[in-house]
Amino acid sequence: MLSRLKTIKTILKFEYNDSRRVRWWLKDETFVPVAKSIEAAVRDIESNVIPDNIKILKRSVFKHTERKTVFSIQHPQNPERLFVAKIFFLVHTSHKLNYRLYGLDEAANSIQARTKGISTPEIYGCGHIYNKLGFVKASVVIFEILRHVTTIGELMRIGPYSERAEILMSTVPLFISLYKANCNHIDVNHSAVVMSGNNLGHKLYLLDFHHAKFYDKPSIEVLMFEAGCFAKSCRDWISDEMVDKWLDRLLTVISVNGAADRQKVKEYFDYYCVAALSRKQRRTLIE
Repeated sequence: MLSRLKTIKTILKFEYNDSRRVRWWLKDETFVPVAKSIEAAVRDIESNVIPDNIKILKRSVFKHTERKTVFSIQHPQNPERLFVAKIFFLVHTSHKLNYRLYGLDEAANSIQARTKGISTPEIYGCGHIYNKLGFVKASVVIFEILRHVTTIGELMRIGPYSERAEILMSTVPLFISLYKANCNHIDVNHSAVVMSGNNLGHKLYLLDFHHAKFYDKPSIEVLMFEAGCFAKSCRDWISDEMVDKWLDRLLTVISVNGAADRQKVKEYFDYYCVAALSRKQRRTLIE
C-alpha cells in the first residue's frame, strides 16, 4: 500500500479528510467541491436515486447489488466542467478489508502508465468513503473526461470495411507504448481502446488499468498476449490479412526482423488469440 500511495502522491499532492467519513488525495484544493459532489452522488446511488448532476456511463450490478459504477459529473461551481468518477462499491467484508486493491490500484497504475508514456486519461483524485463502523464502503477514482469518445470496436462496426485496416494500424503506437513501459494491461480489447477528438484531430486512449502490472523490462510475450487479446476481440470486423499486416508492422517497429525470431513470436500471438485465461493467469504470464 505504501508504494501505491507513494506513486499517487507524486501527482495527487493535496490530501483532504472530513470527520473520518472520507479521505481524498486530489490534484489540488480546487477539486474538493468535485469530491464532495461525488460523495453525495454515491449516497444517492446507494439509495437507488440518480442525481441530476451526473450521467451514468457504465454500471455493474450483481444479484441486485451495486458493484461498480462509472459516471460523469459536473463541477458544482462550473457546470461546463465535467469529470468522470469510477466507484468501486465494497459490499463484502473481504472487499472492505482489501480496499487498497480497488481505487488505489487503479489510480496508481494509471499514474504510472501516464508517466511511462501510455496514453490514458489524467487522474485528478482518488479516495475512500467510509461507513459508520469505519470500514471503506466505496473506493473512488476521478478522471479527466474525454470528449467525443468512440471505442475502436464501434468505429470498426459502423465504419466502412475499407477503413478498418487503417483503424487497426492506428493502434500500433499504443501497443508500442505498452511494450516500452513494460506494462501488462491484462485486458486490451476493442472496448478498452477509445478514440477521442474532433475534426481538428483524434487521439487514441487506453482505459481501465485496474489490474495492470508493470515489469522491470519489456517482454515480447506480454506484448503478443496483449496484441492477441485485442485481435481476438476485433475478429468480427477484421480479416486475417488485416491482422497479419498489423502484426508485421508491430514486429518491425520493435525490431523483430529475422524469420526464425518472427516465427517464434507469432506462435505466442497465435496462442493468445485463442487462449481463454483467467484473470490470475493473465496477470502472471511471465512469473
